[in-house]
Amino acid sequence: MKIREIYVKSFGCLYDFKKEFHDGFNAVTENNGFGKTTLATFVKAMFYSLGYSRSSALEENELKRFRPWNSTEKFGGSVTFEHDGKLYRIERTFGATQKDETAFLVDFEKNKKTRLSMVFHRRQTSLIQWFPPSGA
Repeated sequence: MKIREIYVKSFGCLYDFKKEFHDGFNAVTENNGFGKTTLATFVKAMFYSLGYSRSSALEENELKRFRPWNSTEKFGGSVTFEHDGKLYRIERTFGATQKDETAFLVDFEKNKKTRLSMVFHRRQTSLIQWFPPSGA
């Protein structure tokens, strides 16, 4: 699996951020405080969702921790990736509660957009399991 593009509409301190990736080594080199750790969490959240908790402590509640600082609207973005030579995009938004989360998988080859069910989210199942290792 290769990540080809990340688009953050809004997530934590990041807003309208786009980064393309190419074959070989890719690095995100930004100043301290830019949001590199937030960007890494964003990628994890696109594939695995956010950790939901009833706790009000930011360290224990990712939904609260990564809600954009300047908004109460839905937040999220997309990750475009390649698997076995095929291109896909995950689009995910988060809201005030887990019920407000939406997730879609776009298959560019089939020109098909599939909504991922809430059962998928509640089990904290990885989207990656849908894509077995190449050659499997």
